[in-house]
Amino acid sequence: MVMLITRAQEDSELVALALDSMGIESLISPVITIVRTGLTIPLVSDFQAVVITSKHAVDVIRDVNPDRSPPIYCVGDRTAELVASAGFLHVYSAAGNNEDLSILLNSQLVPEAGKILYLCGKDTSGRLENGLEKNGFEIERKIAYEAKAKQSLNRAAADAFRDNRISGVFLFSPRSAIILVELLKREELDRFVHKIDAYCLSDAVACEAQRLDWNTVSVAERPAQSELLALVRQNLKIV
Repeated sequence: MVMLITRAQEDSELVALALDSMGIESLISPVITIVRTGLTIPLVSDFQAVVITSKHAVDVIRDVNPDRSPPIYCVGDRTAELVASAGFLHVYSAAGNNEDLSILLNSQLVPEAGKILYLCGKDTSGRLENGLEKNGFEIERKIAYEAKAKQSLNRAAADAFRDNRISGVFLFSPRSAIILVELLKREELDRFVHKIDAYCLSDAVACEAQRLDWNTVSVAERPAQSELLALVRQNLKIV
């Protein structure tokens, strides 16, 4: 029983440690590489708040912005923890997805207080800012990083598919699901997935994963790594 982890290398290593503590063997084959864009962030004091929907934007604002006083709104608890550990004084977590973050922003901010700075990835959907703009907010979107697609699975992962050793796959974003599906088809490994369970962070991720005929496609109750691990425990009946 081997779980395939497809996140960027550093993130995958954290998941692998969690699986190891559960007695589950894992195999890392990132389908994306995170690359910073070299963004120059505008003066944050010109904004009423900063919005971050991925931990990958945390390094950017930490390294290029010495001002730790602006309020930072994060989509999830893990990202909020990283922002707080970087010394920012006013950090808020939606503890969920972009819809939860939109609700939080609309409940605590008003359009009249000024623009919102949104730091995101190149391929991030525009749903969050579109919804806020409909409510009168002015959003300045800045691309802080890019998730570049890998051109192939690593040799160990490809061999594990062919040997039917993979029992499950972790998918954390719609983009990573799209890339994995494309790689499996390109390398003619998609014929092996019918015995493999796909564990997805959200419905949007599952929607992309379902382009292949997995044994099962499960969705975390909340978009958090701990919830994906809970799915594995439930599926494998681990106490």
